[in-house]
Amino acid sequence: MTAGLFSVGDYRLRIDTTADGADAPAVVLVPGTEDTSADGFGEVLPHLRDVPLVCYSRPGLGDSEPAAVTTPRGVRAAAGELHTLLEAAEIHPPWVLVGHSFGGLICEAFAAEWPDETAGLVLIDTSDAQLYLDVGRPVVGDGEEPGTIPFDVAASVRDLARHGAHTPERPVAVVASRPGRWLDSKTPELWRPFTLAELDDRWQANQAALAERLGGGLIKAQTGGHYVQRDDPELVASAIRHICQQVSLRRQHGAHDRDQTSQPTSGQANSSRMTS
Repeated sequence: MTAGLFSVGDYRLRIDTTADGADAPAVVLVPGTEDTSADGFGEVLPHLRDVPLVCYSRPGLGDSEPAAVTTPRGVRAAAGELHTLLEAAEIHPPWVLVGHSFGGLICEAFAAEWPDETAGLVLIDTSDAQLYLDVGRPVVGDGEEPGTIPFDVAASVRDLARHGAHTPERPVAVVASRPGRWLDSKTPELWRPFTLAELDDRWQANQAALAERLGGGLIKAQTGGHYVQRDDPELVASAIRHICQQVSLRRQHGAHDRDQTSQPTSGQANSSRMTS
């Protein structure tokens, strides 16, 4: 198991992994705002004991060092930071990325930037970045601790649009919170001028559109709210395992296809023997 602080430039981030020496791609857990991987996915971890996992914390969170410069950034910059961290910790690609909330946007940007290194995606109730702009919230904080870096929402929207609609074929699962969960919100004033019913419809439509855009399956939770991985950890663990299995099958088929391609045909083999 690897654990420690690794430099990503002007500060070091904490990473913990059970992926050392594993044959299967590491599953990288990317939390939403204000969370570390361990906090955001704590209820899921016991269901994934045999899966090679990577947990990390963004600057100023958990045991990661604070950033000296905290200018708001887009999700592409956060994805680049994660990529640098994985390289520094020598956790080799490809990776299966699992993101919650704003972490889902980071995963989407990461997969677009490094498509050949992203084996699969599990996106859990991914944020609707445009919604934040529509309700007048251009900056989303990543915690109140010193040295955290907020998210620039407009830059994040541009980050996600820069690669266009084309996405490589890879296993993808989109896990949405239960329909109707927005109706339980205790802070409707934060989302005006939208009603809670309008928000719920928009959120569910955004999850479905995300699955369609990425060519993945849509899983709707039956219980719980935005933190699906806490409210129904078995559902999320099952989705992660399914994507890992799909990745494994694709790797096996790819190795088989390469083996078949490398084998000479019977005519080629005979010709080789005749000329030796």
